[in-house]
Amino acid sequence: MVNNPLSFLSGFPLQLNSGILFGVFGFFIALFLVISAVLLYHWRTYGMKNTTIAFAETIYFLGSALFLFVALISLARL
Repeated sequence: MVNNPLSFLSGFPLQLNSGILFGVFGFFIALFLVISAVLLYHWRTYGMKNTTIAFAETIYFLGSALFLFVALISLARL
């Protein structure tokens, strides 16, 4: 029988429910939006319409969308 590697968390004093986790997720979404707006402004203002910048924007937003989608699905299954 394999021991649960996360069994030490059973004594964790803070009870996390889905409401708290959705609140934390919302905070990180807001932080993500601010950082993304700053990056987008920087890329558009100083990037001089370079194709490398367009590629970086695409990778950033596709990767971010994937991670946010996986996080949202994980939270929804709680």
